[in-house]
Amino acid sequence: MSPMSIQQTLDLAKQHHDAGRWAQAESLYRQLLAEQPDHAEALHLLGTLALQTSRPQEAAHLIGRAVELDARCPEYHCNLGLSLAKLGRMQEAVDAYHRALAIRPEFAEAFYNLGIALRAHGRVREAIAAYRAAIALKPNDANAYSNLGNALTQDGQYEQAFDALRTALALQPDFPGALWNLGIAMQNSGRTQEAIALFSRLIEAHPDFIDAYENFGAALQSAARFDEAGAVWRRGLALRPDAATLHWNLGLLLLLQGDFQQGWPEYEWRKRVPAFRELMPDFTQPMWDGGDLRPKRILLHAEQGFGDTIHFARYVQAVAAGGGKILLACQPKLLRLMKSLHGVAQFVATNQALPDFDLHCPLPSLPHVLGLHEPQSLPWRGAYLHSEEALRRKFADVLEQAGAKLKVGLVWSGRAQPPGRSVPLAMLAPLADPRVQFYSLQVGEGAEQAKSAPSGMQLSDATDRISDFADTAALMDQLDLIVSIDTAAAQLAGAMGKAVWTLLKHVPDWRWMLRRSDSPWYPTMRLFRQEKDGDWTRPIQRAAMELKSLLAS
Repeated sequence: MSPMSIQQTLDLAKQHHDAGRWAQAESLYRQLLAEQPDHAEALHLLGTLALQTSRPQEAAHLIGRAVELDARCPEYHCNLGLSLAKLGRMQEAVDAYHRALAIRPEFAEAFYNLGIALRAHGRVREAIAAYRAAIALKPNDANAYSNLGNALTQDGQYEQAFDALRTALALQPDFPGALWNLGIAMQNSGRTQEAIALFSRLIEAHPDFIDAYENFGAALQSAARFDEAGAVWRRGLALRPDAATLHWNLGLLLLLQGDFQQGWPEYEWRKRVPAFRELMPDFTQPMWDGGDLRPKRILLHAEQGFGDTIHFARYVQAVAAGGGKILLACQPKLLRLMKSLHGVAQFVATNQALPDFDLHCPLPSLPHVLGLHEPQSLPWRGAYLHSEEALRRKFADVLEQAGAKLKVGLVWSGRAQPPGRSVPLAMLAPLADPRVQFYSLQVGEGAEQAKSAPSGMQLSDATDRISDFADTAALMDQLDLIVSIDTAAAQLAGAMGKAVWTLLKHVPDWRWMLRRSDSPWYPTMRLFRQEKDGDWTRPIQRAAMELKSLLAS
């Protein structure tokens, strides 16, 4: 090719590219590069085409070569950042955007993309600043306002998020992304009815916006409109039958409603949810299908939180009855406790090297794989987790303080997710009684509240001696009663067969189901439910009355 024909080829390729005739454009780019392999612009344009056609690895390679040839072009750095972000290499993407901005400080698109990468990297405050910089340079960019609102929501700055999202909608009325983000902001800030109205408006105007069905159903469920939530998720699945998150949400709702036959198969879809799939171990061994295990070795492994591991550990006995050698992998803080579980040949922490095995199964999949769909399908045969005598002795001195008083353990706080389940210790003041010695079982977030117990509450705190759940079990086993929010400690008490009263928010976790005051999973547990979302007064008052009745008896 002559220099003129190279330029003509490039111009024609760009025309095809801009018109969406990508196959023709790619052919011409490759023809040009065969003649001139170091043509930076052709490498960059072929890389952007690869990015547009979902080939980020190829895009990063091609655009990276263009950057090596001409490091002065900010667009090259910006598009390299986009490719790296698609590959999940967020810090490298951030660095690429910063190089683009060092060359062109007024590059609005680079600031916008930097905000996306920073937020994906968990650097929300920096993302907010990047979006604001993009808006300062391009004040009519509805996308930048929408993403800014989303980041502000994540940072808990709800009023500013509302302002940003309403500006996005003023610039681009009926903008689906901004409607969606505004609905999420409303939902996260507790304005559930407004969120419901927004999500309803969104899917009526944009019925193919599948992500909105997830949030719409969740908002309806949080408002205790369960049948409507299920109908929304089924409507979304009618449009996209492979929408894993909708299946999973529907499964959780069915379990909450006590429909285990339909609920467990839907619950299995969690493994296909992208955010969840990243947490799943990538085993080459097949997953157990419930068939004969003899003489195989099966790895049963923890998958979610501490409470889930404790809950689903009950099914290990059913696996053991079918023969085979059971290996159990669980969280390090549960390892010593789980060693009291019968039927397991070998225990290992999830952060350690795993032994050889032939098959595997996540603990939460056992009810489905075993066909034990109903809670009563696995009859209660007594406690399945136990404390160690040697560990019980370490709490002897603090337990002696109680004398003849009733010994009651307290747990009042959990992690931020799921929200709404924690209770400030001060709100448990109605439980205080001179005939009761309370013991803090609270570790982690909220534990500092034990230093300022409510007036009249005699509260001992020996949690500095607790290093894992085996220690918690040892203290708990010597108490008369445990009063807890919905947390792993409540499930531990239930699994140990201890008397436990669990305080539940209005729309609780699926395992507590609806309306009932007992638990089919834990016969020694009683449930005290909120009657109104966010109002702990009534369940705590009922628990206080029951405590006084217990003391009187």
